[in-house]
Amino acid sequence: DRRLLPGEKPEAAVSHIEQAVARNVGKPFEARVLVDRTWPAYICDASDPFVAVSQEILRTVGRSATLGTDSAADDSSWLGNAGISTILCGPGHPAQAHATDETVSILEIRDAIDIYARLVLAVRDRRL
Repeated sequence: DRRLLPGEKPEAAVSHIEQAVARNVGKPFEARVLVDRTWPAYICDASDPFVAVSQEILRTVGRSATLGTDSAADDSSWLGNAGISTILCGPGHPAQAHATDETVSILEIRDAIDIYARLVLAVRDRRL
């Protein structure tokens, strides 16, 4: 798995991996790089009005409004690269996602509903 940074192209990353394999695998061994799929890089623009309003709403609800990155694969890469302002903001913890014992606090669900409703109203009121 090789995650891309904003500005990187999948082809360049694959080429880099192929070069590293070629340099480090010698006779009598052979190796091939097989690419199952590529996923575009994405990071939201901190100056995007959607980001600013989202941060304001998160603070209002009492949540952290810190910008960061997420190591999981999600649709933000596709949406952001299509010009759709995107942030990851939801209940739960990534370490528990898609696990047998996955749980989410009812308080986090309550806050998520509040955040999403406020975002919808911000769009309605053309704050975004």
